[in-house]
Amino acid sequence: PLIITLTQFLSQKVTMPEPEGEQAETLKRTQAILKYIPLMVGFFALQVPSALCLYWFTSNNFTFLATVTIKNYYKNNPPVIDWDFMEELSKSGGMSAFKLEMPANMEEALADARLNARPPRESRRLSGNYEPALLAPAVEAVLAAE
Repeated sequence: PLIITLTQFLSQKVTMPEPEGEQAETLKRTQAILKYIPLMVGFFALQVPSALCLYWFTSNNFTFLATVTIKNYYKNNPPVIDWDFMEELSKSGGMSAFKLEMPANMEEALADARLNARPPRESRRLSGNYEPALLAPAVEAVLAAE
């Protein structure tokens, strides 16, 4: 149980994001509450079969190692994100396959987004004008079952 508590604490410490920005205060309060979870897991480890403890220990170690490995990889090899690919694609004529046109400016893009915020579609609900001829077989089936 002591080893599980330690590995749970390390795993939680590595996976928690650093508090920053607007939500730093909320994240700090959340982390203050969550810091007691490893102690709870350690207490639960006293009550459960040893195979479950072994599972928790293995899971904590894999989580810790995977998180550290991925964070180190992206720290050493930050991804390059090309945000202008749509503009380049439209200039080269590649957008014609998608039948999309880039807006001329941001105001036009916002107006287009507001206009197309909810795509039109036909309602799947019955409108309330129920045709008795359509409902008759269903009503007869229910009455026959009784």
